[in-house]
Amino acid sequence: MALTVNGDTRTVTTYAMSVDRLLDEQDVDVKSHDSVTSTTGGSLNEGAVVTVRKAYQATIVIDGKSVPFWTTATSTTQLLQFFRANEKQAEKVTVNIANVYNQLTGGLVIKQDGPVTVIADGKSVTIQNGKLPAASILDAAGVTLGKNDRVNVSLQNGHTILRVQRIT
Repeated sequence: MALTVNGDTRTVTTYAMSVDRLLDEQDVDVKSHDSVTSTTGGSLNEGAVVTVRKAYQATIVIDGKSVPFWTTATSTTQLLQFFRANEKQAEKVTVNIANVYNQLTGGLVIKQDGPVTVIADGKSVTIQNGKLPAASILDAAGVTLGKNDRVNVSLQNGHTILRVQRIT
């Protein structure tokens, strides 16, 4: 059988019955953004060809803002063709901000009677309704989370504190 990783093909002999097992045997580390295909699906047969394309992070500029994304494109031409082919679909993209915030905060709901003090960027803001989800409390405080920021909730002297730690 053949195993191709990032364009380098080698012939391998294996007793593995699945693509995952073959990749483990061959010490091919596959991450979530990588592309793995097989001519025989998930199981292996004689003569199968397994292809792995490692993803890398690139950046596209949209309205003057850099947006990182993962791709397995092997050339700028291939990447541009992808964007051209998906241009109409991209116009339909919407972002569910509540879902994004829930992912960042773990869907954390404070559920405390009384106010919550938000501490972020060296400032403190008190939000009166502590029964809201953390995402809503952060919105009300005017705090925007970055993808690596951490949110911590604690009780100090009977007061609920929601602290944002910026991770750069």
